[in-house]
Amino acid sequence: MNVKEKTACFIGDRGMKMPQNSEKVSKLQVAVYEEIDKAVNDGYNNFIFGACCGFDLMCAEMVLLRQRLLKQIDKKQIYLTAALSFNDSIRTWSEQQQKQYTKILVQCDQAIHINSKHRFNCYKSKTRYMIENSSRLIC
Repeated sequence: MNVKEKTACFIGDRGMKMPQNSEKVSKLQVAVYEEIDKAVNDGYNNFIFGACCGFDLMCAEMVLLRQRLLKQIDKKQIYLTAALSFNDSIRTWSEQQQKQYTKILVQCDQAIHINSKHRFNCYKSKTRYMIENSSRLIC
């Protein structure tokens, strides 16, 4: 079995479209965690996220949580890869979003820069990369 067959990726809304109500956010986190758990139980051990604020960062946090629990319980290893649209993509984000991003990025097993700088369709090329390198989509 190749790596793609054991890789899942996440695609969802950026921060402006994410639920603002904490109860709705909690429900979304639980739903994402359950999907990650299903994927792990189905043999998936690689997860790619798009490294944008909102849904992407929330999914990465859920993978990192599942990763910590698996190490304690099953000794299974799952891996998290950040697919970065371009260098310096967070420069317009709020300070809080930048801190969250940095905290997550240092815990990733791999970070891949799809483009060196912002260009037309850089987000589209990142999404294409994630889809072409995974066999399961969680959205």
